[in-house]
Amino acid sequence: MPSKINERKDDTKPRLRVAVWAGLSEKKCLEKLRGLDACELVDSGILFRRHPVGRLKKFRQICPPSIFRSSAVLSHLFALLVTIPWCLRFQPHVCVGISLLPHSVLAKLGQIFCRAKFVTWLIGTDIYLHLAQRWWGKLLRSRIASASCTITMGSGSNRMLESMGWPSRNLIVGRNAYDLSDYLENQAEKQWDIIYTGRLDRAHKRISLLLQAVAEMRTSCPSVRCAIVGKGPDRKRLEGICNSLRLHSNVEFLGFRPDIPELLNKSRILVMTSAWEGLPSSIVESFALGLPVVVADVGDISDIVINGENGILINSVCPAEYARAVLKILESPETYHRMSYSAKKAGEGLRREIDNGFSTARWQQAIVKAGLLE
Repeated sequence: MPSKINERKDDTKPRLRVAVWAGLSEKKCLEKLRGLDACELVDSGILFRRHPVGRLKKFRQICPPSIFRSSAVLSHLFALLVTIPWCLRFQPHVCVGISLLPHSVLAKLGQIFCRAKFVTWLIGTDIYLHLAQRWWGKLLRSRIASASCTITMGSGSNRMLESMGWPSRNLIVGRNAYDLSDYLENQAEKQWDIIYTGRLDRAHKRISLLLQAVAEMRTSCPSVRCAIVGKGPDRKRLEGICNSLRLHSNVEFLGFRPDIPELLNKSRILVMTSAWEGLPSSIVESFALGLPVVVADVGDISDIVINGENGILINSVCPAEYARAVLKILESPETYHRMSYSAKKAGEGLRREIDNGFSTARWQQAIVKAGLLE
């Protein structure tokens, strides 16, 4: 069993060994791990992940053979098979799961066998979809709620977990270490009034609501332009809706694009109609470039979106509500410039948090909550 780390008063710092199981895209994974990688309390770590990620200094990465990586099932099976041997060999002080399935479950398994502390970082889908399920969600809750510390993206997620039985003393709001170095304003000509960036997913993102809202807007603003950026299983259905609403000249599907900063610079407002979220990076990136937002009031979004100041929060599934909110901003130059200025100020505040190591500080707080220092 790894011993508890003593925090000394001399110059010798605690030396933690950390094992992490992580999913998500490479970008989102790095946003969560940069702060831990920079934490002075961490000496070394191992990272279990389907695909390797770059730019981590302290972590040895344990990935399946390349022939397995095309299959999520085979990749997860590989992680299951190597979790116990690696944990017994590495003897981590803390096992961290980033996202619920199967990563926090595997971290819990590693914790049991090496008798380490267990920390989990839950995202919006984990909390509002998987853990909210009636029977297997209840089974997962009984296991994952035992974590020494649970990290979320905001106050809404914390309240939801408390209602599911999580002790409030074990909850902490984390912060991603976003890389906003490419998100710089320029004087690009505006091509789109509205932009959406993210996965094209039917139940989660509800982009059909956005298309219906554009159809509503077209009655008073025939030239309204909307860019939909991203890929996903719902694209074909969304293109069918677009055709049926005759939005060919109003909506453009751009697919996956690596030049998100440039596309945002060419847009006026970000719109998100999600059924659930944690704290979407799309909003942070939009604020970094001074774009006001019109977004569903779900998850942790209201932690950074102040209704009427840097955006408008929508508590409705009515397309007309989104249409009215967008037109309220677009049709009043004074409103648009005021909200854009507030969005830019919010973005500057987020940049300062990143520059000042706020993500690392939250990881250190999680380590203290886990009881690894005395």
